[in-house]
Formats: sequence, C-alpha cells, structure tokens
Amino acid sequence: MDCEEDVCWVCLEGASEVSGVLEHPCACPRGVHAKCLARWQLQSAGRDEERYCRFCKSELPDWRDILTPKVPAAPPVMAIVYDGKVIRLQVKPGREGMLEFQRQVRRAFNLGEDVELDCVFDCRAPGTGEKIKLRGLESYSAAMHCAAVAAGERIA
Repeated sequence: MDCEEDVCWVCLEGASEVSGVLEHPCACPRGVHAKCLARWQLQSAGRDEERYCRFCKSELPDWRDILTPKVPAAPPVMAIVYDGKVIRLQVKPGREGMLEFQRQVRRAFNLGEDVELDCVFDCRAPGTGEKIKLRGLESYSAAMHCAAVAAGERIA
C-alpha cells in the first residue's frame, strides 16, 4: 500500500468494490467507508459520537440510512431479562416510547421509581447481523431501531 493512499480511519482499508468508496462526511482529512462510519455510530449509540465526528465535531449523516435494509414494517419486540425472568415487550420509538418502556419494565419486575434502570441492549446490527451491545437508556432509540429491523426481517 502506498503511504499516500487514503484509507478508511475505521477499518484501515482503501476503496474497493466490496467496501465502496471513501467518503468525507465531515471536515476531517481522512476518508471513511459509509458502512464503517455507520457501524461506528451505531456502536456509539447514545453518546455524542453517534451524531458528531469525534475529531472535528461536525454533524454526521444518520447511520440508519446506511445500515437499514429494505424490510417490511413490523412491530419491534424486545426480550427483557431480569433476575432470571424473561418478558417480551412491544416497543415504540421516541422519548414517549422510551418512557413507556421504562414503565413496562418497572411494572413487569415490580421495580420502584427509586431503582435505577441500568440497561444493556443485546442487538444485531441491521444489514450485517453482527452482535452488538448498546449500553444505557441513552441507546434506547438505536436498540429499538435494531429491534424493528429484526422484526421486519423475520416476516420478510
């Protein structure tokens, strides 16, 4: 590889038919494959790096547009495990959906408002099926999106 050749700052590979071209979605000099950046953003769900470049702080394109395959719409369901008990909840998007999710979890497991919900969402990345862990309620939106894609793939 030529030292002057531009490589993706995530995977360290150049442009190819498989990986695609290197894009410059922000002010940084290094290029990135669209899918590599989208996976990076998904892994950073709930943190600033999901929406902004960690180096130049420019706003990044929405990862959902890159990673989401065309699947039928289906109600997303999450399996919740706590203290050996498993429940399945249909989840909804947005802040109201997250608040409803918290209410349902508290009700199902008889948890008071004084108990802090510390969530880890085990998901499969849209498009790749790669297993990922999204940490904290801040990543609810990304986890819900992954659940919606998985539900659509099941009925496709």
